[in-house]
Amino acid sequence: MLTKIRRQLARDGLVMWRVHAMVPPRVDYSLTPIGEQLGESVCGAWLWVEAHMDEMRRARRKYDKARQRSKKAASRSRAKAHCRIAGERRRRRDQQFAGR
Repeated sequence: MLTKIRRQLARDGLVMWRVHAMVPPRVDYSLTPIGEQLGESVCGAWLWVEAHMDEMRRARRKYDKARQRSKKAASRSRAKAHCRIAGERRRRRDQQFAGR
């Protein structure tokens, strides 16, 4: 998998590597100029994430709590609907037997 990614990055012109014919084998990797520019852009995004990580964690906890509450409410609604449907079936069945 790592080899595949390395080849894709090289194909896109982001990295290059040089294999040295020696024992044990040695490979030097480096970013191309365009790879360095991408690194600078990614660095900006990384700094933004670091600056806002606490806010994101709070938002995730809030979202997860709301989602859990809605799942519980939906589960209760399904249980109530199931009971209502079962009760209706029971009444119909009782009516059928009472009519015989």
